[in-house]
Amino acid sequence: MNHKESVGSDQDPHPPEDNQQIAEAKRRDKDHARDAAEAARVSAEVRREVAAESQRRAELERVDAEDLRLAAEDDRVVAEEQRRFAEDLRLAADPGHYGARP
Repeated sequence: MNHKESVGSDQDPHPPEDNQQIAEAKRRDKDHARDAAEAARVSAEVRREVAAESQRRAELERVDAEDLRLAAEDDRVVAEEQRRFAEDLRLAADPGHYGARP
């Protein structure tokens, strides 16, 4: 290989206008990639926030359901006490019942 060939082989095969367009296209590609990465990061953060809110709502619903269950149990106990009290009153009012006054 002579000196002319080695010098000529170092030359850029693209004219300066093409190099500028290629550089601009690469810059746009990098910008798009950076924007896509940022969009993906924001999307992931939104999904995490939505999941956390969903978990908070589920926990509140679980607590509400437990409160309702406990209230229903209290109502059942009160109803049973009232039923027994009413039965005791009925028995006390029954003249044929043992211990009833004549």
